[in-house]
Amino acid sequence: MAKSSVNVSQADMPAKPSATDKGGGGSPPKLKGMDSNPQGAFGPRFWQAFRDTVTHIYDSVSLPDPSEEARFTLATRTYPTPRAVLMRCQGTAFTMTRGPAMVARGGDQLIILLQLEGSVDTDSAGQRGRREPGDIAISDYARPFHAAATDYANLILVLPRDSVPAALLALEPHGLVFPRGSGAARLIGAALQELYAQADDLTVSEAEAAVEGIVALTTACARARLAGDETAHVKSRRKAALDHIDAHRTVLMAMGPWVKRGYVTHRNTSFPGLLKTIFRLLGMGPLNLYDATATDLSDIFTNQPDLTPYKVLPVDQRIFDPSKVRISTSGKPGVRMDKQ
Repeated sequence: MAKSSVNVSQADMPAKPSATDKGGGGSPPKLKGMDSNPQGAFGPRFWQAFRDTVTHIYDSVSLPDPSEEARFTLATRTYPTPRAVLMRCQGTAFTMTRGPAMVARGGDQLIILLQLEGSVDTDSAGQRGRREPGDIAISDYARPFHAAATDYANLILVLPRDSVPAALLALEPHGLVFPRGSGAARLIGAALQELYAQADDLTVSEAEAAVEGIVALTTACARARLAGDETAHVKSRRKAALDHIDAHRTVLMAMGPWVKRGYVTHRNTSFPGLLKTIFRLLGMGPLNLYDATATDLSDIFTNQPDLTPYKVLPVDQRIFDPSKVRISTSGKPGVRMDKQ
């Protein structure tokens, strides 16, 4: 290792994606990568900084043994595009858990991962297995999972949910693994590695085209893999109707003179997307990969404010009856309205 200690600022994990290089003379913008932890820092302070950074993503992160703090490290190289993030990660062993409560708070991404080194014991919403080098895995951050990794290296394509084809979401691919040596793993893995190898020489539009091809290939391979198991995927096809309307969603309403009146957005929205919208309004960059890859809410706004007074409508008691609301003064849950 290059260093035995670390300034906390060097441990800002994951790395903040950089903006693309605009190029000169009107040339197409080039894809630009960014390295986190280029000095190879490690140790207890690095581990603590990492834990603090990912606390909003995972319910828990831990080490196989407390003594592992002394050598903990993680380095990434990241290439952000408007619709995805390509990232190579290499680090020491740790365990992470993302449960239902954390899922409900956001993190609406799907990842396609190539295991390069090490192994990972996984539990993806009840599907247990082990990833080995050469395996391709799909994880949906809208579903719970647990992973315990040895020292590892992997190549990841992070996709915001609205960039994922409905055909792939309909297959419910969370936890799906294409084993090393299979045709699907070789094809998808080769495409991911070639994209990473060429990334520094690509324009943003070329990288976007490559990402689209990898996602289409993954979708086709997943469909072929699951096509023979008709009974087990009746539920998947039934849920295909959810498409971008995910089971974990709730209602989002916006109001104000700068909001389009009577407008219904068909974009995928999320808590990271709300943060991204605020940051863009303030001229700030993203904090992490989750708000960097989220879809903002720019389509709901208008350039001309509408100052027309609004008309207050009475409450529709078929939907909500204020008279039946019960406020608990004992600290215990109140009586449910549907039990009145």
